[in-house]
Amino acid sequence: INMSFAGPQDPIMARMLAWRKLALIDSNSLAFTESEARQLMRMLAPNPLSEEAMSGIYAASKGWVAGIILLMLRPDQIGRFKLGDEENATNEVFDFIGNEVFSKLEAGEQDFFLKTVLLPHVTAESADVLTGSVGSKAILEKMVKRNFFIGRSLESGSAYQYHPLFRRYLATRFSTRFDTDDARNLHKKAADLLCRAGRFEDAAPLYAKAAEWEQVRGLVLQEADRLISHGRLALLRSWIDLLPKPLVEGDAQLLLWKGICCMPVDPEEGQRFCRLAYSAYAREGDSLGKMV
Repeated sequence: INMSFAGPQDPIMARMLAWRKLALIDSNSLAFTESEARQLMRMLAPNPLSEEAMSGIYAASKGWVAGIILLMLRPDQIGRFKLGDEENATNEVFDFIGNEVFSKLEAGEQDFFLKTVLLPHVTAESADVLTGSVGSKAILEKMVKRNFFIGRSLESGSAYQYHPLFRRYLATRFSTRFDTDDARNLHKKAADLLCRAGRFEDAAPLYAKAAEWEQVRGLVLQEADRLISHGRLALLRSWIDLLPKPLVEGDAQLLLWKGICCMPVDPEEGQRFCRLAYSAYAREGDSLGKMV
């Protein structure tokens, strides 16, 4: 087997690809399947791992081999992993990402990633708005070519997604990079972008982090009927729970929706909130609200 290395724009490389004399191995090809990852884990683990532990490590690493190995450096922490939960990544993973990856980026690129991590799916257009730059497309395409913890989104060919462990690392850096006012402005700007794209589920928590309570309340009242008709009462209640307690307790509409959300799982609690809503409507002199 003959191996050679060349830049992606190398004309010789392009010709060899066209003539099928060269195979291109990208990050997706290098990522382990779950079956392959489990075999690696069994080889590395000093003691047998549970199915849940292996599923959790694979979900967090997304098949990234170095990530699997780093996650297993802390066998005492394996039990903390849950399917799809990257929040329990160990310090070894974050140290690797920070020292070997993030620190080697240019300052502008670091700033770009720290801001755009607020978006679950990043497009060049949304990144331009969020970062205040016009060079987002070039940065995204550059990082994809470098297989830099980023790939095309399955939802849209024009959008990109960050690796879960990279997202978690960026989230920890975000809190130390931006002061309170800057962080709030970025959260609001990201939430506005998501709302315009119809991604209200992603926008609501960001509005809450920006302390934009009227925006959260507006989403609750705007989407309540639709969410309830689709059986998504838990999501609607989670939005209401983002709001400060005094605000909810003084708002008849929010109390009513919270009562409706509680009914299927805790009828007594649901009735209590509905009674509070009735009293609030009565104080406001809203006869129609009382009838509801």
